Amino acid sequence: MKYQKSKDILQEHIMQRVYLIWFGRYLRSSRLVRVLLIMIIVVLSRFWISFTNIFENLQGISAEPSLISKYFVSASLHTEPIVQVFLGLGLLLALLFLFDIGKIFTRLIGLPFRRD
Repeated sequence: MKYQKSKDILQEHIMQRVYLIWFGRYLRSSRLVRVLLIMIIVVLSRFWISFTNIFENLQGISAEPSLISKYFVSASLHTEPIVQVFLGLGLLLALLFLFDIGKIFTRLIGLPFRRD
């Protein structure tokens, strides 16, 4: 009887760890979590970044890609550190999202996806 209880407790502890590991792997590979993180970053950055001012300033720039890239580099370098953190996190999550889209696209067209 006592042996059966300790066996059940041990099995319960092992299964809790298995569920925790499975949940961690699910979150790591979940695209929904990445999309939610991007949305949270956008909402939190709203307190420090005025998106309306950014788009108003973009109207004065011509459509040359070099001028637009210079504008974004200059604007991001002259901001507060918290804004730079938000920009970096957003860029990282966007790159991860694009990487996932690339994996899905290569699977759809039947090409093997290589990680080099």
